[in-house]
Amino acid sequence: MVFLQLPKVTKKTQQREGQFLYHLDLDCFFAAVEIREDPELAGKPVAVGGNRETRHGVITSCNYIARKFGLHAGMPINKALDLCPDLICTGRHHSLYRDVSDNIMSILSSYTDEIRVASIDEAYLNLTSEVENEYGGDPLPLAKQMKTEIYEAEQINSSIGIGPNTTIAKIATGEAKPDGIKFVPPDTIIEFLTPLSVRKMSGIGPKTTESLKRR
Repeated sequence: MVFLQLPKVTKKTQQREGQFLYHLDLDCFFAAVEIREDPELAGKPVAVGGNRETRHGVITSCNYIARKFGLHAGMPINKALDLCPDLICTGRHHSLYRDVSDNIMSILSSYTDEIRVASIDEAYLNLTSEVENEYGGDPLPLAKQMKTEIYEAEQINSSIGIGPNTTIAKIATGEAKPDGIKFVPPDTIIEFLTPLSVRKMSGIGPKTTESLKRR
């Protein structure tokens, strides 16, 4: 089943207030799957990708323990090992990641047909009618239910951001990590965004950030 062909969360739905749009992201997804498969990796700095012996390659994903050393996706493994000498590097198992992702996206699709899969580890859902009709306008119980169902099925943690549009929902997810939920009601958007770096906005990178700082 390919949910990428069902992009019902559209630009029009992004703009309407009074909606409950959810963004769900699987925390450190590739690394989380590797740790699930090998429980002895739990509690240790783990990165997917790269070769310890040759010190070649780049990190595809790393867990939060590794991130405390400054590691991140895209970092050359040579630099990563300098920052974290005890880093454990695993191979990539893409078919396994896809199977886990497909199962999780199937779980999400059981909540609504208004789902857009953004990547192997994230999706947007429009759950406005469900929240209003079944939960009295409170979006948090449904988010908790989704997280619990995903963890029970695949032992993978997830974070969820909820807002009136997909941009706010995605930023909220970043603030909810790891393994949390963040709801931003429409009347709190300015308060929510004000203390955040402009880097939180999709499409704004280091160069644009520096340019904005000079203005």
